[in-house]
Amino acid sequence: MSYPLHARDVLVTACGRICMYRKRINVSTVLAGQRLGRKDVDEGIWLVSFISCDLAFVDLEQKTLLPLGKVGAAGLMLARFIASDIRIDTISTDAVVSSGWDEKKAADTVERFRRFLEERRDELVALQILYRLPYAQRRLTYEAVDDLKEALKRPPWLLEPVDVWRAYKRLSSEKVRGNPAGTLADIVMLVRYAIGETEALEPLPSVIAGRFNLWLGREEKAGRSYTEEQKAWLTAIRDHLAVNVEIRPEDIVDAPDFSARGGVVRARALFGTRLPALLDELTDALVA
Repeated sequence: MSYPLHARDVLVTACGRICMYRKRINVSTVLAGQRLGRKDVDEGIWLVSFISCDLAFVDLEQKTLLPLGKVGAAGLMLARFIASDIRIDTISTDAVVSSGWDEKKAADTVERFRRFLEERRDELVALQILYRLPYAQRRLTYEAVDDLKEALKRPPWLLEPVDVWRAYKRLSSEKVRGNPAGTLADIVMLVRYAIGETEALEPLPSVIAGRFNLWLGREEKAGRSYTEEQKAWLTAIRDHLAVNVEIRPEDIVDAPDFSARGGVVRARALFGTRLPALLDELTDALVA
């Protein structure tokens, strides 16, 4: 989904938030995985839209969402979806990889992607980290990967992750396992595959599932066992990382998946003072 009349678009995270400039604004988990159009209407004020519907104003300073009073028929339709908690999925259909893609077009897409990586590796924070450059910060952040996605879309590159994935599938189908998940994590997997860090291209959730089981095995060997409730929390953390690439302590406070389990109070009761270190450890074990 694209918004040619807007300044840029932003992805709604699995937690139902949009994140830019280190600001996190709650929108709705119903829109998780969807892209919203963003238009600057004043300093620090955005107008955000979904498809053809203007949803709300965002106040960056206050980190608040101000719904529009009148949004027309499209807004009423969206409100019904939100009220009934039905998720609109425009990603799955777009992410279906077709083997009918022209080989020349696929080769051109892959070549543009490789040139983009080489030319921008020293400039973009996410690429500095993925290339493991000595001056790079330690971990990927949601904002860094989102900046990478936006840079890919701009001229002269004009690249979308799903198209790059499709191109690799057309050229080396035996090395591409599954379709993109439709999240920012797809870009991380594409870069790692393109620079030779991985031998196969597959969605991050598939990779994380195996790494998570290995991590649990190491924990058991180290004499650390977990209750069923703790395992449920660890699984929720795993799933959050699979979509958002990172997890921060404030996510335990804000994200619906965690707040429904009792939020940070329950998490601290279950994991004690180890909680912050545990989040870091899981990030390193599953995403790094």
